[in-house]
Amino acid sequence: VPDRELNTDEKEAMQRWKEKEKLMDQDLLEINEGLVVLESRARNIGETADMHNDALDRINRDADAANKNLSELNQRMNKVLRELRGGGTKLCTYVIFICVLLGVGGIMYNMLKKT
Repeated sequence: VPDRELNTDEKEAMQRWKEKEKLMDQDLLEINEGLVVLESRARNIGETADMHNDALDRINRDADAANKNLSELNQRMNKVLRELRGGGTKLCTYVIFICVLLGVGGIMYNMLKKT
């Protein structure tokens, strides 16, 4: 019966329905605003994570280079020690060797400290 007039109860039900729809629309707008904020924050977090990953990659490369340098230095020290053991005890040579070793260690420490 589409052409009949709505009674009072039906009109009130329709009014309540429209009010609920209006409230749902407002709630959806608030949810949308919250999602926009969350999207922005998520993008910022992602960009920060990317920057941190890049920094970690640089630190890893520097650490690998330092490990390589230390390994080479260790090989040279072992060679020098073998030569020193074979040629007798020379205090001056040991002192110079220790000074060089401390200097190289200080340089390596400063390189790692800067990163």
